[in-house]
Amino acid sequence: MEILDQSAGTAINTSEQAQPILEAEHLRKIFPLRQANPLGTKQGVHAVDDASLALYPGRVMALVGESGRGKTTVSSCWGLPVFAW
Repeated sequence: MEILDQSAGTAINTSEQAQPILEAEHLRKIFPLRQANPLGTKQGVHAVDDASLALYPGRVMALVGESGRGKTTVSSCWGLPVFAW
C-alpha cells in the first residue's frame, strides 16, 4: 500500500515502515429504520459503505468531506473521539 505524503508530495511505501496501529478494511455501517416500507420489508440508511483506512504511528490522519458524508460515523465505528472545528 502507498500513502501520499502531502507535505512532500511523494508517495510513501508503508510496507517499509511501521505497521498500522489502527486499521479498518471495507467498513460498512447501516442504521436500521424503525418502520418498514409500504411493502412490509425493513430497510436501513447506508451511512458508510466500503471505507478502508489505516492509521500509522507518528502520522496524522484527517477525515475531510462534505456535510452528511459519514465522517462522524467512521470515527464512531473506530471508537475515536470526534473533534469539530
